[in-house]
Amino acid sequence: MAKTKVVMAGFYGRGNCGDEALAQRLYEFLSERYKVMISLSRTGAHKDYAKWYPYKDAPVIERSGVGGVLSSDIKGIVVGGGGLHACTAAEHVLGVKSIGGKAIFAGSDMHDLLGSNGNGIFRHHLSLFDLISLRYPEAYPVLEGYGLKNLHLGSDWAVDLPTDNSGDFPKDDKRACITVRFFNEKYHDWHFRSKILGLISSVITAGYRPVFVPFSPEDESLCRLFDPTHSIETIVAWSNPRRVKELFACSGLVVSVGRLHPLIFAGPVGVPVVYVVPPITTNPHLVSIAKIRSQTEEWGIPICATVEALADRLAEGVAAVEAARIEVSMQRLAAMKERIVQVLD
Repeated sequence: MAKTKVVMAGFYGRGNCGDEALAQRLYEFLSERYKVMISLSRTGAHKDYAKWYPYKDAPVIERSGVGGVLSSDIKGIVVGGGGLHACTAAEHVLGVKSIGGKAIFAGSDMHDLLGSNGNGIFRHHLSLFDLISLRYPEAYPVLEGYGLKNLHLGSDWAVDLPTDNSGDFPKDDKRACITVRFFNEKYHDWHFRSKILGLISSVITAGYRPVFVPFSPEDESLCRLFDPTHSIETIVAWSNPRRVKELFACSGLVVSVGRLHPLIFAGPVGVPVVYVVPPITTNPHLVSIAKIRSQTEEWGIPICATVEALADRLAEGVAAVEAARIEVSMQRLAAMKERIVQVLD
Protein backbone atom coordinates (compact mmCIF):
# COMPACT_ATOMS: atom_id res chain seq x y z
CA MET A 1 0.00 0.00 0.00
CA ALA A 2 1.33 3.45 -0.92
CA LYS A 3 2.24 5.65 2.02
CA THR A 4 0.14 8.78 1.49
CA LYS A 5 -0.84 9.93 4.99
CA VAL A 6 0.98 12.17 7.46
CA VAL A 7 -0.04 12.74 11.08
CA MET A 8 0.33 16.20 12.62
CA ALA A 9 0.35 16.53 16.40
CA GLY A 10 0.37 19.50 18.74
CA PHE A 11 -1.49 21.66 21.24
CA TYR A 12 -4.52 21.98 18.99
CA GLY A 13 -8.26 22.49 19.25
CA ARG A 14 -8.28 24.44 22.50
CA GLY A 15 -9.06 27.87 21.13
CA ASN A 16 -5.63 29.29 21.79
CA CYS A 17 -5.28 31.73 18.91
CA GLY A 18 -1.55 31.21 18.46
CA ASP A 19 -1.81 27.43 18.49
CA GLU A 20 -4.74 27.52 16.08
CA ALA A 21 -2.56 29.59 13.72
CA LEU A 22 0.18 26.97 13.95
CA ALA A 23 -2.31 24.18 13.28
CA GLN A 24 -3.70 25.96 10.22
CA ARG A 25 -0.33 26.67 8.65
CA LEU A 26 1.08 23.19 9.31
CA TYR A 27 -2.09 21.62 7.93
CA GLU A 28 -1.98 23.78 4.81
CA PHE A 29 1.65 22.94 4.20
CA LEU A 30 1.18 19.18 4.63
CA SER A 31 -2.17 18.92 2.82
CA GLU A 32 -0.63 20.24 -0.40
CA ARG A 33 1.25 16.93 -0.66
CA TYR A 34 -0.30 14.37 1.68
CA LYS A 35 -3.51 13.23 3.31
CA VAL A 36 -3.38 14.70 6.80
CA MET A 37 -4.58 13.22 10.08
CA ILE A 38 -4.68 15.54 13.11
CA SER A 39 -3.63 14.14 16.47
CA LEU A 40 -4.92 16.01 19.52
CA SER A 41 -6.24 15.48 23.01
CA ARG A 42 -10.03 15.62 22.91
CA THR A 43 -10.07 15.79 26.70
CA GLY A 44 -8.55 19.27 26.66
CA ALA A 45 -10.12 20.44 23.41
CA HIS A 46 -12.77 23.16 23.24
CA LYS A 47 -16.33 21.83 22.94
CA ASP A 48 -16.72 23.45 19.50
CA TYR A 49 -13.32 22.58 18.04
CA ALA A 50 -14.78 20.16 15.46
CA LYS A 51 -16.57 23.10 13.82
CA TRP A 52 -13.32 25.00 13.26
CA TYR A 53 -10.86 24.88 10.41
CA PRO A 54 -8.85 22.69 9.89
CA TYR A 55 -10.47 20.08 12.17
CA LYS A 56 -13.70 20.07 10.18
CA ASP A 57 -11.75 19.25 7.02
CA ALA A 58 -9.52 16.41 8.21
CA PRO A 59 -9.80 13.21 10.27
CA VAL A 60 -8.98 13.78 13.93
CA ILE A 61 -7.50 11.03 16.09
CA GLU A 62 -7.12 10.87 19.86
CA ARG A 63 -3.51 11.46 20.91
CA SER A 64 -3.47 8.81 23.63
CA GLY A 65 -2.74 5.26 22.50
CA VAL A 66 -1.26 4.10 19.20
CA GLY A 67 -4.27 2.54 17.50
CA GLY A 68 -4.86 5.43 15.15
CA VAL A 69 -1.34 5.57 13.72
CA LEU A 70 -0.54 1.96 12.87
CA SER A 71 -2.00 1.99 9.37
CA SER A 72 0.45 0.87 6.71
CA ASP A 73 -0.29 3.93 4.53
CA ILE A 74 1.09 6.41 7.08
CA LYS A 75 4.28 8.07 5.84
CA GLY A 76 5.25 9.95 8.99
CA ILE A 77 4.35 12.26 11.84
CA VAL A 78 5.15 15.95 12.31
CA VAL A 79 5.02 17.21 15.89
CA GLY A 80 4.70 20.97 15.79
CA GLY A 81 2.53 23.64 17.30
CA GLY A 82 2.61 25.35 20.67
CA GLY A 83 5.35 25.53 23.26
CA LEU A 84 5.64 21.77 23.31
CA HIS A 85 7.49 19.46 25.65
CA ALA A 86 10.15 17.25 24.13
CA CYS A 87 8.01 14.13 24.62
CA THR A 88 4.75 15.54 23.25
CA ALA A 89 2.72 12.89 21.36
CA ALA A 90 5.29 10.26 22.37
CA GLU A 91 2.87 7.36 21.88
CA HIS A 92 2.07 8.42 18.33
CA VAL A 93 5.73 8.98 17.53
CA LEU A 94 6.52 5.47 18.74
CA GLY A 95 3.61 4.05 16.77
CA VAL A 96 4.62 5.70 13.50
CA LYS A 97 8.27 4.70 13.92
CA SER A 98 7.22 1.11 14.63
CA ILE A 99 5.71 0.82 11.14
CA GLY A 100 8.75 2.36 9.44
CA GLY A 101 7.46 5.93 9.23
CA LYS A 102 9.40 9.15 9.69
CA ALA A 103 9.22 11.38 12.78
CA ILE A 104 9.77 15.14 12.66
CA PHE A 105 9.66 17.80 15.39
CA ALA A 106 9.33 21.21 13.72
CA GLY A 107 8.29 24.81 14.27
CA SER A 108 8.00 24.58 18.04
CA ASP A 109 10.50 24.53 20.91
CA MET A 110 11.71 22.28 23.71
CA HIS A 111 12.45 24.70 26.50
CA ASP A 112 11.85 21.91 29.02
CA LEU A 113 15.25 20.57 27.93
CA LEU A 114 17.03 23.57 29.38
CA GLY A 115 18.64 22.53 32.63
CA SER A 116 17.62 18.89 32.14
CA ASN A 117 21.22 17.69 32.53
CA GLY A 118 21.01 15.00 29.89
CA ASN A 119 17.77 13.41 30.99
CA GLY A 120 17.83 9.82 29.72
CA ILE A 121 14.18 9.79 28.71
CA PHE A 122 14.61 12.87 26.54
CA ARG A 123 17.78 11.47 25.01
CA HIS A 124 16.17 8.17 24.07
CA HIS A 125 12.91 9.65 22.78
CA LEU A 126 14.51 12.36 20.66
CA SER A 127 16.82 9.83 19.04
CA LEU A 128 13.72 8.53 17.24
CA PHE A 129 13.33 11.73 15.21
CA ASP A 130 14.58 12.00 11.64
CA LEU A 131 14.54 15.80 11.82
CA ILE A 132 14.37 18.31 14.68
CA SER A 133 13.86 21.88 13.46
CA LEU A 134 13.06 24.15 16.39
CA ARG A 135 11.94 27.76 16.10
CA TYR A 136 14.52 29.04 18.62
CA PRO A 137 18.17 28.05 19.19
CA GLU A 138 18.40 27.81 22.99
CA ALA A 139 17.84 24.04 23.23
CA TYR A 140 20.36 23.08 20.53
CA PRO A 141 23.39 22.78 22.85
CA VAL A 142 21.44 20.20 24.86
CA LEU A 143 20.40 18.34 21.71
CA GLU A 144 23.96 18.34 20.42
CA GLY A 145 25.06 17.02 23.79
CA TYR A 146 22.71 14.09 23.23
CA GLY A 147 24.69 13.29 20.08
CA LEU A 148 21.79 14.13 17.76
CA LYS A 149 22.74 15.06 14.20
CA ASN A 150 19.49 15.78 12.36
CA LEU A 151 19.17 19.33 13.70
CA HIS A 152 18.06 22.46 11.89
CA LEU A 153 17.07 25.95 13.03
CA GLY A 154 13.56 26.58 11.75
CA SER A 155 10.90 29.15 12.56
CA ASP A 156 7.39 29.51 13.94
CA TRP A 157 4.68 28.10 11.65
CA ALA A 158 2.58 31.25 12.07
CA VAL A 159 5.18 33.68 10.69
CA ASP A 160 3.56 33.52 7.24
CA LEU A 161 -0.06 33.27 8.43
CA PRO A 162 -2.27 35.02 5.85
CA THR A 163 -4.38 37.98 6.91
CA ASP A 164 -8.14 38.02 6.45
CA ASN A 165 -9.57 40.69 4.18
CA SER A 166 -13.09 40.90 5.58
CA GLY A 167 -13.10 44.68 5.71
CA ASP A 168 -14.79 44.52 9.12
CA PHE A 169 -12.11 46.63 10.80
CA PRO A 170 -11.63 50.20 9.60
CA LYS A 171 -8.08 51.47 9.69
CA ASP A 172 -7.54 53.20 13.03
CA ASP A 173 -4.02 54.24 14.03
CA LYS A 174 -5.30 55.14 17.49
CA ARG A 175 -6.62 51.65 18.22
CA ALA A 176 -4.37 49.78 20.64
CA CYS A 177 -4.96 46.01 20.75
CA ILE A 178 -4.18 44.64 24.22
CA THR A 179 -3.79 40.93 24.95
CA VAL A 180 -3.39 39.79 28.57
CA ARG A 181 -2.59 36.14 29.14
CA PHE A 182 -4.57 34.08 31.61
CA PHE A 183 -2.17 32.14 33.82
CA ASN A 184 -3.99 30.86 36.87
CA GLU A 185 -6.67 32.41 38.99
CA LYS A 186 -4.36 32.48 41.99
CA TYR A 187 -2.07 34.92 40.18
CA HIS A 188 -4.84 37.33 39.22
CA ASP A 189 -4.91 39.06 42.58
CA TRP A 190 -5.47 42.73 43.38
CA HIS A 191 -1.85 43.50 42.47
CA PHE A 192 -2.21 41.94 39.00
CA ARG A 193 -5.54 43.65 38.35
CA SER A 194 -4.35 47.07 39.51
CA LYS A 195 -1.27 46.84 37.28
CA ILE A 196 -3.32 45.94 34.21
CA LEU A 197 -5.65 48.85 34.91
CA GLY A 198 -2.53 51.03 35.13
CA LEU A 199 -1.43 49.65 31.75
CA ILE A 200 -4.75 50.64 30.23
CA SER A 201 -4.41 54.11 31.70
CA SER A 202 -0.94 54.46 30.16
CA VAL A 203 -2.27 53.47 26.75
CA ILE A 204 -5.05 56.06 26.99
CA THR A 205 -2.63 58.75 28.18
CA ALA A 206 -0.47 58.05 25.13
CA GLY A 207 -3.43 58.91 22.92
CA TYR A 208 -4.66 55.44 22.02
CA ARG A 209 -8.07 53.81 22.32
CA PRO A 210 -7.59 50.47 24.13
CA VAL A 211 -9.30 47.35 22.82
CA PHE A 212 -9.03 43.97 24.52
CA VAL A 213 -8.14 41.14 22.14
CA PRO A 214 -8.17 37.87 24.10
CA PHE A 215 -6.11 35.03 22.62
CA SER A 216 -7.99 32.20 24.33
CA PRO A 217 -11.30 31.56 26.11
CA GLU A 218 -9.44 31.96 29.40
CA ASP A 219 -8.04 35.32 28.33
CA GLU A 220 -11.58 36.40 27.54
CA SER A 221 -12.61 35.72 31.14
CA LEU A 222 -9.83 38.07 32.29
CA CYS A 223 -11.29 40.88 30.21
CA ARG A 224 -14.48 40.67 32.25
CA LEU A 225 -12.42 40.78 35.44
CA PHE A 226 -10.61 43.95 34.39
CA ASP A 227 -13.64 45.63 32.89
CA PRO A 228 -16.86 44.35 34.49
CA THR A 229 -18.84 47.34 33.16
CA HIS A 230 -17.70 46.70 29.55
CA SER A 231 -16.44 50.24 29.13
CA ILE A 232 -13.58 48.96 26.96
CA GLU A 233 -14.34 47.23 23.68
CA THR A 234 -13.47 43.55 23.56
CA ILE A 235 -13.07 41.86 20.17
CA VAL A 236 -13.38 38.09 20.50
CA ALA A 237 -11.95 36.06 17.62
CA TRP A 238 -9.54 33.65 19.32
CA SER A 239 -10.63 30.68 17.17
CA ASN A 240 -9.91 32.61 13.95
CA PRO A 241 -6.25 33.74 13.92
CA ARG A 242 -6.49 35.24 10.44
CA ARG A 243 -9.22 37.58 11.64
CA VAL A 244 -7.13 38.64 14.64
CA LYS A 245 -4.19 39.36 12.36
CA GLU A 246 -6.44 41.50 10.15
CA LEU A 247 -7.50 43.48 13.23
CA PHE A 248 -3.86 44.04 14.16
CA ALA A 249 -3.02 45.16 10.63
CA CYS A 250 -5.75 47.81 10.85
CA SER A 251 -4.61 49.12 14.25
CA GLY A 252 -1.89 51.44 15.49
CA LEU A 253 -0.38 49.46 18.36
CA VAL A 254 -0.27 45.94 19.80
CA VAL A 255 0.53 45.37 23.48
CA SER A 256 1.08 41.80 24.67
CA VAL A 257 1.20 40.80 28.33
CA GLY A 258 2.48 37.24 28.58
CA ARG A 259 1.51 36.07 25.07
CA LEU A 260 3.89 35.11 22.23
CA HIS A 261 1.72 35.18 19.15
CA PRO A 262 0.47 38.75 19.33
CA LEU A 263 4.12 39.57 18.63
CA ILE A 264 4.29 37.13 15.71
CA PHE A 265 1.01 38.37 14.22
CA ALA A 266 1.96 42.04 14.58
CA GLY A 267 5.48 41.83 13.17
CA PRO A 268 4.76 40.90 9.53
CA VAL A 269 1.88 43.41 9.14
CA GLY A 270 4.07 46.34 10.20
CA VAL A 271 2.15 47.47 13.26
CA PRO A 272 4.18 48.75 16.26
CA VAL A 273 4.32 46.12 18.99
CA VAL A 274 5.59 46.01 22.56
CA TYR A 275 5.79 43.24 25.15
CA VAL A 276 5.03 43.80 28.84
CA VAL A 277 6.27 41.37 31.47
CA PRO A 278 3.29 39.93 33.39
CA PRO A 279 2.90 41.68 36.77
CA ILE A 280 3.16 38.46 38.76
CA THR A 281 5.21 38.60 41.95
CA THR A 282 4.91 35.00 43.18
CA ASN A 283 6.22 32.94 40.24
CA PRO A 284 9.46 34.07 38.55
CA HIS A 285 9.04 31.39 35.85
CA LEU A 286 5.96 33.16 34.49
CA VAL A 287 7.79 36.47 34.42
CA SER A 288 10.64 35.16 32.26
CA ILE A 289 9.12 33.05 29.47
CA ALA A 290 11.93 31.62 27.34
CA LYS A 291 10.13 31.52 24.00
CA ILE A 292 9.04 35.15 24.33
CA ARG A 293 12.54 36.24 25.28
CA SER A 294 13.82 34.48 22.16
CA GLN A 295 11.25 36.09 19.87
CA THR A 296 11.72 39.62 21.19
CA GLU A 297 15.49 39.31 20.76
CA GLU A 298 15.16 38.02 17.18
CA TRP A 299 12.80 40.77 16.08
CA GLY A 300 14.04 43.62 18.28
CA ILE A 301 10.69 43.98 20.02
CA PRO A 302 10.92 46.18 23.13
CA ILE A 303 10.26 44.56 26.49
CA CYS A 304 8.83 46.60 29.34
CA ALA A 305 9.88 44.98 32.60
CA THR A 306 7.08 46.76 34.45
CA VAL A 307 3.74 48.28 33.59
CA GLU A 308 5.15 51.64 34.62
CA ALA A 309 7.92 51.29 32.06
CA LEU A 310 5.29 51.01 29.33
CA ALA A 311 4.28 54.64 29.83
CA ASP A 312 7.86 55.76 29.20
CA ARG A 313 8.18 53.51 26.17
CA LEU A 314 4.96 54.84 24.65
CA ALA A 315 6.14 58.40 25.24
CA GLU A 316 9.36 57.60 23.36
CA GLY A 317 7.45 55.85 20.59
CA VAL A 318 7.18 52.20 19.57
CA ALA A 319 8.38 51.10 16.15
CA ALA A 320 7.29 48.26 13.90
CA VAL A 321 9.59 45.26 13.48
CA GLU A 322 12.22 45.80 10.80
CA ALA A 323 11.35 44.08 7.53
CA ALA A 324 14.82 42.52 7.32
CA ARG A 325 14.24 40.65 10.59
CA ILE A 326 10.93 39.29 9.33
CA GLU A 327 12.61 38.15 6.11
CA VAL A 328 15.18 36.12 8.05
CA SER A 329 12.35 34.27 9.83
CA MET A 330 10.56 33.72 6.53
CA GLN A 331 13.71 32.24 5.00
CA ARG A 332 14.20 29.91 7.95
CA LEU A 333 10.56 28.82 7.68
CA ALA A 334 10.95 28.08 3.97
CA ALA A 335 14.12 26.07 4.64
CA MET A 336 12.34 24.13 7.40
CA LYS A 337 9.51 23.21 5.05
CA GLU A 338 12.00 22.07 2.43
CA ARG A 339 13.78 19.85 4.95
CA ILE A 340 10.48 18.28 6.01
CA VAL A 341 9.58 17.37 2.45
CA GLN A 342 13.04 15.89 1.91
CA VAL A 343 12.64 13.67 4.99
CA LEU A 344 9.09 12.55 4.22
CA ASP A 345 9.70 11.88 0.55
